[in-house]
Amino acid sequence: MAAKKVKDEVSSFAKATKDKNDKDIVILGSGGVRTGVDIAKCIALGSDLAGLAAPFAEVALISDEKVGILIERLSAELKIAMFGIGARNILELKNKKPVSV
Repeated sequence: MAAKKVKDEVSSFAKATKDKNDKDIVILGSGGVRTGVDIAKCIALGSDLAGLAAPFAEVALISDEKVGILIERLSAELKIAMFGIGARNILELKNKKPVSV
């Protein structure tokens, strides 16, 4: 129940902010973003961008190749999430109406 309330508040804030200053404000969804699905959620809730540092920091300490693998994984997860809700591109994802289940 609490998660739904937070989702509704974030969505309402993002929409109200974008309605007022469409080109002046960029909303960045960050904090706990770890997967492509998390990125899709940020965008669907009204963010313009999603920021994730920890996953990149973890693999960057290992190798450049691991960073490339992470980027490919995030891209695939985002595409799968978008396919699952019928969004063909980021703009469609951003304009999808929330559905409660």
